[in-house]
Amino acid sequence: MKDEIDLGKYVGLIVKYWIMISVITVFFIFLAFIYNKNQPPRYIASTNLFVRSSGNSGMSAMQGMAGFAGFGLSVGGSSVDDLVSISKSKIVAKKVFDVFNAKENWNYSIKKSELSSSLIRGMITRTEKSGSQIFIDVSGSDPDFVVDVANVFAESLYSFWNELNITETRKKRSYIEIQLPIAKRDFNLAEKRYRDINMLENSSVTNFGANSGGLEVDESLSELKIKSAIYEMLAREYASIKLDESKDLMPFSVIDRAEDSSQIVRKNTMLLGLFGGVSVGLFFAIILENRKKSDK
Repeated sequence: MKDEIDLGKYVGLIVKYWIMISVITVFFIFLAFIYNKNQPPRYIASTNLFVRSSGNSGMSAMQGMAGFAGFGLSVGGSSVDDLVSISKSKIVAKKVFDVFNAKENWNYSIKKSELSSSLIRGMITRTEKSGSQIFIDVSGSDPDFVVDVANVFAESLYSFWNELNITETRKKRSYIEIQLPIAKRDFNLAEKRYRDINMLENSSVTNFGANSGGLEVDESLSELKIKSAIYEMLAREYASIKLDESKDLMPFSVIDRAEDSSQIVRKNTMLLGLFGGVSVGLFFAIILENRKKSDK
């Protein structure tokens, strides 16, 4: 049949043009050897996250903000799917870049001037889910740098998740954290005013034997009670909100932090050079053979 491959024909070509094919093959193997020698070693570090299942608290806010961040969260998706989606976003890589860019002591082989969020993003070679776990691999030419990037990446992912997960409890806490110092300041001022007026009143009674400022004392005392009640109410509410937040489980935990890196074993390009050399040599042998036939 015409479609059948005549192996004997190709074997014959290899035997006939073995010198040319051998030279081309040796040349390709030499190129593969040079390529291997000039490639810097690559290292990989891994971290493992355990994701807890979560309800719909704050999910609508998360979906809206995620849209502005350049990626989408599925309405019915799990926390694992959401975190995998977030981990591939540019904004998380930017957070990692900001952490390293702010470092004053730079002890890595990679130059700080070469650092960029695109470089960080390119170092994340695997973000893979398995059940309730997410496995993250980071690779690069500096063994210490890939370890630190893996750990900072997990921290940045957690930080960005919290920024998206805006709940009512967190909104209340933010509001009270602003109002509580103001209430405390107003209480201290009211207490000082009452103390000063009371001391002045006592001094007037001692010197003149008459109580001429009782109304002012009563007003300052009334103001002190109001400011004290406001401050105590906010303090109790703040303690209650912190207790509620402590009951909420963290979205995920780092099971295995990246402690060290391992060198990536490169694929043997010498075999690729051998295969490529034989293929190219055979290709030229076929061209030469067809040209000889056409010349006859």
